[in-house]
Amino acid sequence: MDRITWCIIQKITQLVFDYDQILDYRYQRLCNKIKYSPIAFEVLLYLFTLNDIYQVYSAIL
Repeated sequence: MDRITWCIIQKITQLVFDYDQILDYRYQRLCNKIKYSPIAFEVLLYLFTLNDIYQVYSAIL
């Protein structure tokens, strides 16, 4: 079974091949997309508080 974990992007060490560039690109895309799209709601439970959504936006941005 695959396991997904949240991590602090600044604490990720050097990755092999060009994965660090890919990670940086995807992070930039996420930061841009979260500003105009409701994708943050997809990582929350069905019921959530305003603080929950604030925490998602704060963690990403």
